Amino acid sequence: MSLKGLPSQGKLEVEKTISYISPSSYKKSITSPNEFYLQRLCHDRLEYDPQSMPAAVGTAFDLKIKKHLINQYSTMSEKARYMPELLAGIAEEHKDKALQSGTEICRSYVNWGLVKAERWADVELQDTFNYGGIPILVKLDASVWHEDYEIPFDWKVSGYCSQASPAKGFYQKIVKGIPKPAHKLYRPKMQMSEINADWAIQTCMYGWALGRSKDLDFKPFPARLHQLAFTKTGNMTVAKYEGWFSVEYQRDLFNGIKKLWNEINDGSYVKRLICDKYKVNVWSAARFETWF
Repeated sequence: MSLKGLPSQGKLEVEKTISYISPSSYKKSITSPNEFYLQRLCHDRLEYDPQSMPAAVGTAFDLKIKKHLINQYSTMSEKARYMPELLAGIAEEHKDKALQSGTEICRSYVNWGLVKAERWADVELQDTFNYGGIPILVKLDASVWHEDYEIPFDWKVSGYCSQASPAKGFYQKIVKGIPKPAHKLYRPKMQMSEINADWAIQTCMYGWALGRSKDLDFKPFPARLHQLAFTKTGNMTVAKYEGWFSVEYQRDLFNGIKKLWNEINDGSYVKRLICDKYKVNVWSAARFETWF
């Protein structure tokens, strides 16, 4: 991060608005409001951090597993047009190693029967849609069938190059291709927000993009997610989740998104910041938000 372009004084304002709300931008406005301001609402915006090796591997796995599904299902063939965009999303300095690792991870994932276990509906859904008067952008990994309707499906790669344990609440995990029992806290129709708050925001908004709770007529629906968690030695565990979204959760989430949208457009978002006068103070606060 740099102080370039950040005057030391002068009343802070929303210098530019945004054309949509995405799951990631909404989450950042909550967890890192000062960084969000500097990255999205300033003319001389704060640069994003460069892509890390673990993030590059996650993108490479996305690319490989989506290519596999596109090759398996003729109904998904037109989604091949998005694959160059995914490839371009891998930082050049990590590309060779990330693609090699992504290929190996994808091979294990397929060989363990995880593709065959789902009823796939689509892959790589990108859309901007109007929800309750607010433009929302989504880039959804995939969708699967639940009973007779389509629900979101997402992959998470965690702990590559370090280590991570699966989140609580999985209904099954796969270790070296062998199914293991559910997590001790799992129960049917568990709320996604109980499993992981960030996953809940993201997959709930994805569900709205698929037509769930159309026209703010909130009705419960689930999403599915596979977390690929790695140990320090590189061993992979795949934890499988199905989390639900209650009427109350969806209503609260929509109200939060609407509040953010209104604050950006009427300029009152600056009241969320550490300081409403000095950009240098906002910059300092953003550093700690990122590191925290």
